[in-house]
Amino acid sequence: MRIAVVGGGLAGIACARMLAVHGFSVTVFEKDQEIGGRASILSSGRSAPDHGCQYLTVRDKRFQPYLDELLNRGVMARWPARIASCLHGTCHSVEDTEAMYIGVPGMNAIAECLGRDLDVRRGTIVSAIKRVQAGWKLFAGGKRESFDGVVVSTPPEQVKQLLQAFPSIAAESAKVRSRPCWALIAGFDHDLPVAFDAAHFSSSPIAWAANNRSKPGRTRDEVWSILSTPDWADSHLSLPEADVGRTLLSAFFESSGIFPSVPASLRVHRWYYGQAEEPLHREFLWDHALWLGACGDWCASGRLDGAFLSGLRLAEAIIKDCPRRVAVSR
Repeated sequence: MRIAVVGGGLAGIACARMLAVHGFSVTVFEKDQEIGGRASILSSGRSAPDHGCQYLTVRDKRFQPYLDELLNRGVMARWPARIASCLHGTCHSVEDTEAMYIGVPGMNAIAECLGRDLDVRRGTIVSAIKRVQAGWKLFAGGKRESFDGVVVSTPPEQVKQLLQAFPSIAAESAKVRSRPCWALIAGFDHDLPVAFDAAHFSSSPIAWAANNRSKPGRTRDEVWSILSTPDWADSHLSLPEADVGRTLLSAFFESSGIFPSVPASLRVHRWYYGQAEEPLHREFLWDHALWLGACGDWCASGRLDGAFLSGLRLAEAIIKDCPRRVAVSR
């Protein structure tokens, strides 16, 4: 049976991998050249810093066996970061409450490992999905292909737009709102005088900052990933990138109590769909009659391990439905 997976984030790749292992013919359509979604990197000279999801935690024990496998394969590693909490220029160290894990040599390594040997159409935009008597027609990259089932693993706003003719999925996705985020990547030719590897910020335009060199498997360049708060991004979504860069860098120095210095490089990225404001708290969506589903962190928990499990559980539902679908078709 042929399954199309729209979206090559961690949920979509996890779903596609599980289906392929069980003998399905799976094609993944990803609009970008890189898979991984927000668990991706931003190439910048010699470094490739994480500019989206910064790390992964295990809050659902069902993810532990998969994490252990990725750790054994060297695709992931524990990040023993020194974490701080910063407010108005004063920073205090924070004890680790849970282990943090990162992809090696970048967060995108997780999806790249899982997506190995899969049929992934990179740089391909799906323009339409239509129901036909024999299944589905998917229009992408100027071509039309037939599938028995479709999985959409994109932000909820895009799910709603793509599947507006199918309310069983579109109506549920419409219940979730994504919040935006600005990401600033600042490279320095000197070490910054801080006593932390990463920090949470309060009463500031920024929510988080992390030194990528502190992560296992990274280059030794001093490159910081600085992420805005959703509220600030909401209010400054159309701000020119140069202004965003200056504002977030200034806020980083001021909030962490560092004397300002000139970075060697600055890059800015805007995440329109940064994170779900309130997830559905359902692991996935699946219409048995249509063979149409959706998955992602916005379905489950809003976290990276939730994205993985969302795709995995949807694949299991499809596999369970397969004998019944074959019986009906006969």
